[in-house]
Amino acid sequence: MPPAPTAKLLPVVLFNGAYMLAAILGAIIQGNREFIFYIVVMLILIGVMGAVHRRVRLTTPLLWGFSLWGFAHMAGGLCPLPSGWPYNGDQAVLYSWWIIPQWLKYDQIVHAYGFGVTTLLCWHIL
Repeated sequence: MPPAPTAKLLPVVLFNGAYMLAAILGAIIQGNREFIFYIVVMLILIGVMGAVHRRVRLTTPLLWGFSLWGFAHMAGGLCPLPSGWPYNGDQAVLYSWWIIPQWLKYDQIVHAYGFGVTTLLCWHIL
């Protein structure tokens, strides 16, 4: 049995559990079967990050950084845009939102942020 999360990690674990549960329920309620695949991928990645943390002891801010990235991904695929907001694609969700039309999408910001956090992870491991 894996060790229980320390007091510093408990908020991170609870945050991840809460947004993943919300994503699962949201996907089921919306009938979004494709998004279930992304949820499975996220659960695998959360498990991988847990294994990496056990091996190299990631900092709490780094774990929060990855948690926020995961949250932004889940919100991006499930949160609908208000009527009239510019978007690209078939679904009017955050992920398709043109924050600055034809220049900057929510998706691009989420991925830039995630690659930044991943770069910090690599630096930490080295």
